[in-house]
Amino acid sequence: MFRIIASALIGGLLTACGSISDSDARTGMAALEARLTALEDVQNIERLFRAYGYYFDKGLWRETSTLFTDDAVVEIAQRGVYRGRAGVERLYVNVFGRGRNCLPPNGLNNHLILQPIITLDASGQTATGRARIIGMIAIRDGDLMLQEGLYNLKFRKDGGIWRITDLHYFGDMYLVVPEGLKKFAVPQSPAGKENPPDAPPTVVYQSWPGYYLPEFPYPNPVTGKHVNTEKCDAAH
Repeated sequence: MFRIIASALIGGLLTACGSISDSDARTGMAALEARLTALEDVQNIERLFRAYGYYFDKGLWRETSTLFTDDAVVEIAQRGVYRGRAGVERLYVNVFGRGRNCLPPNGLNNHLILQPIITLDASGQTATGRARIIGMIAIRDGDLMLQEGLYNLKFRKDGGIWRITDLHYFGDMYLVVPEGLKKFAVPQSPAGKENPPDAPPTVVYQSWPGYYLPEFPYPNPVTGKHVNTEKCDAAH
């Protein structure tokens, strides 16, 4: 889309300004192309990291690990440093997922990514980033943990595809509300009778402690493959 708009603008300018030399026109087009590529790169990096958050909060640990480079380094709070493809999978699949994909029954692991700032390197092949997260996690028997912290990140473009190459999470705050979910969770509101809807819900599901993972309307930004959500839903 960026390139279509830019081409139209350049074409209009060249038509309106016949005095522009071919050399100046080529220089202007090259500069604009570089700016457009940078904008697209930042957009793709933000998409990558947002996908990380959506996979993380539904316990799609194997899908999460696909977003990293083979030589990635991950450090989560005080858990230590995990290196390479094997280390990343060990952390996400074995530590966070405890050997399984999808959240367990009564699981909750919301991972809200906020305030992302991406800085692209002049080469256009690497970038750094920072983002804040707010987490809402179900622990033990209905306790609610609230979490807040910062990510420092590095990204690299391999084969034209952006991946995470370094992820360091700094935990700022952890707060447990004893039996917060067990005591205070409420079901979703049903359809009203006084002002009824035109049709019933297209999908019937329950909020926590129920579980439902809606289908992802986009492919994995690294693999390009459709993410299967049926196994997670079937497990609940």
